[in-house]
Amino acid sequence: MTPHELLDILQKHQRWLNKKPGGARANLSFETLEGSSLAKVNLKQAKMSGANLANCDLRGANLSEADLFAANLSGANLTDADLTDADLRGTDLNGAILKGAIMKGVDLRGGALFGTKRKTEGAVRPSDLSNADLDEVTLTRANVSGANLANVSMVGATCEGAKMDGVNFENANLSDVKFDGVDLKGANLSNASLKGAKLGTANMTGVDITGAKIDGADLDGANLTGVDLSTAISQETDAANARASLTEDPKVTLLVKEHVESHIIWLQTNGAKGKRCELNGEDLSGVDLSGVNLSGASLIGCDLSGANLAGSEMLMSDLSNTNLSGTNLTGANLNGINLRKSDLSNADLTDASVMGVDLKTANGKSTGRMWASNLSSAVLRGATLVRTRLNGSNLAQADLSNCDLTEAVLIDANLDKANLDGANMESVQRN
Repeated sequence: MTPHELLDILQKHQRWLNKKPGGARANLSFETLEGSSLAKVNLKQAKMSGANLANCDLRGANLSEADLFAANLSGANLTDADLTDADLRGTDLNGAILKGAIMKGVDLRGGALFGTKRKTEGAVRPSDLSNADLDEVTLTRANVSGANLANVSMVGATCEGAKMDGVNFENANLSDVKFDGVDLKGANLSNASLKGAKLGTANMTGVDITGAKIDGADLDGANLTGVDLSTAISQETDAANARASLTEDPKVTLLVKEHVESHIIWLQTNGAKGKRCELNGEDLSGVDLSGVNLSGASLIGCDLSGANLAGSEMLMSDLSNTNLSGTNLTGANLNGINLRKSDLSNADLTDASVMGVDLKTANGKSTGRMWASNLSSAVLRGATLVRTRLNGSNLAQADLSNCDLTEAVLIDANLDKANLDGANMESVQRN
């Protein structure tokens, strides 16, 4: 289909919507429009079943009541799009961006195409939204039964009254999602983050919650028949795991154990009890602090070489002038951290987050100011930064020579006078 043909279809569709002469409902079924720029296009009630819309720019588009049955929208940007009451059965939305999209009443159940020449003809497949960005999306009264939402980010989404039975939410970030009155029967929530999620009156019968983080989740009134909450992770569980880990590590002194445990209590009580962890200059080389929450801690000048900090939480911690050479920081949350002049040579930061932090007031409201992670003059020679998110970070004069930055995100990062000699920059995301 040529651009002129597409434009003609869109113009006639607009006339059809306005009930004007010469109008015709858009029929793009099975058409290939991959990568097309369709931002803010009005395709309300359009026929688009089986269409290939992969990687299309559909930001702000009106797709309400559209027939997108078994369409391919993988990698498409649907930020702020209106998909109200759209038919998305069997749709492929793998890796799509749906941030702020309106998806009220959408149908995301499985679907199959018949009477086509496709290899998958007649094969019922679940709607695939895995790896999609669904932050702040509206899924009120949507039917998402059986869909695949593994690894999605749905922070702050609204899902009241939706049907989500049998949905795969494995490894999903569901923080602060409103699940009030949602049918989640038989859903897979293993290893998902439900921090601050509202699950009041939700039907969670038979839900798999193994490894899920439920800190601050509101479960009051939820139907938990057949749910083993003991398999979930709460802050209390984190503290117990931290104590066990620390006790088993002969390199950690009683003083260090007390500091870390007191810090966890300090975090849980917002500073009312316990004490901030301050271990400046301590020798913690080779220590296992994986999964421990040390957000806001002070570890200035420590020796953490060869330590295991995988999956740890170190938001706005101060690790300036620290030796982190060879340290395992895979999957760690280091947002807002201070690593100025620290040695991270040969460290592994695969899938770690080293972005800025949105500063908030005491009552939780955003101040509109971001606190950037500081890696200025840090040494990261030979470090692994695969898929590491460094959005907005300060890397001025940092030594990134021979780093593996494959698929790393460096959007808005400050790389002034940084050394990138020999670095692998394959698929790096930059401005």
